[in-house]
Amino acid sequence: MQDLAHATALDYAKQFGHKVHVTPITYLLFLETYAYVFLQKDAELHLAIKKYKKGLSKLEQVSEDVKEMLTDIEDAEQVLQKAQADSADLLKQITNQQSIAERKRKTFEEAAKACADVEAVVLLSAMPSLRISHQQNSA
Repeated sequence: MQDLAHATALDYAKQFGHKVHVTPITYLLFLETYAYVFLQKDAELHLAIKKYKKGLSKLEQVSEDVKEMLTDIEDAEQVLQKAQADSADLLKQITNQQSIAERKRKTFEEAAKACADVEAVVLLSAMPSLRISHQQNSA
């Protein structure tokens, strides 16, 4: 491994013009830096996995919630259909009752008009009798 590091140092010196000496201490520092970077990347990876798992659990929860909501919607639709049918029946009943009330009102108005006509006829026929009676009382 040290030979590979020495060869890399020579290539670096040719390319950039700086000499790099590979010693056991620099190699140990390299290993220490590598271990540090490795641990950081490992922590980032574990954090990403944790976030991924949390996201999956949220998606599963949302999926369950959607299924629950769908069943609630189906139940609500059935209740709505029943309420619409009940409303239609109630509207028919109200319409029938209104037509019956209208017929009764017309009948009452006709009866009231007939009574008024009869009353007028009775008053008119009674007027001559009242005049004669009034004249007899005056005299």
